[in-house]
Amino acid sequence: MKLYRKYETLREIVADVPGVVAFSGGADSSLLLKAAVDVFGEGAPAFFADSVLQSDGARTNAIRAARRIGADLRIVELVPLQWPEFTANPPERCYLCKKKVYTLFKDLLPQSDMALLDGSNLDDLQKERPGRRAIAELGVKTPLVEAGLAKADVRRLGKLLGVPTWNRESASCLATRIPAGTTISAENLGLVARYEGILIGAGFSGVRVRLCEDDSRSLKIEIKESEMKRFSQPKVRESLVAKFKAAAVDNLWLSLSGR
Repeated sequence: MKLYRKYETLREIVADVPGVVAFSGGADSSLLLKAAVDVFGEGAPAFFADSVLQSDGARTNAIRAARRIGADLRIVELVPLQWPEFTANPPERCYLCKKKVYTLFKDLLPQSDMALLDGSNLDDLQKERPGRRAIAELGVKTPLVEAGLAKADVRRLGKLLGVPTWNRESASCLATRIPAGTTISAENLGLVARYEGILIGAGFSGVRVRLCEDDSRSLKIEIKESEMKRFSQPKVRESLVAKFKAAAVDNLWLSLSGR
């Protein structure tokens, strides 16, 4: 099968230079970590960046997934709110953050000849990803891209190989919900987590709640297109509006394009 041949290619790329996987717990980095364990055996190393930028479940999910895959996961504690260039939230924030995190990861590599491995897939090359520039500048390897694996390939392979997070929703850090130029603070990040928690608690998944510029009491909600019908049900919508009002939100805007 062509798909399995791509996975064999991935294993060959991973075997070429021993490395440590930058692990988020998502489908992409989980497949990459699975390949590393297949090649190097139980205890293949991975780094997870833990900070206030992650949702409550991200750390737990990463630990569980790495354990099931058979890797040795190192939790790296970060304090991005102490990085002035990051909290200022310029348009290049993602680039600055990725470069900071991956520079630290490279400094933590157990051996100087080891590589840092990133889980970008082929589809990521078609999107606006500021962090890609940091990956290129630091010489971080992207084995999924080299193996020609797109997102759909990653999910299908993950399912076939028993990767625990093969169908996990794509996630991004909480700072992406704060408009450029608005200072990133513990308060703003906490608001985003709280607001998204309202939707998750109502049974919605893969949600995004974005703060409006200079107004944290006005929100833009993004939900999956497949969940629009349920969201539009009067009882569901009225219940959510009441919960957001109780959280001191004045205005709610729903993105009609979905996610």
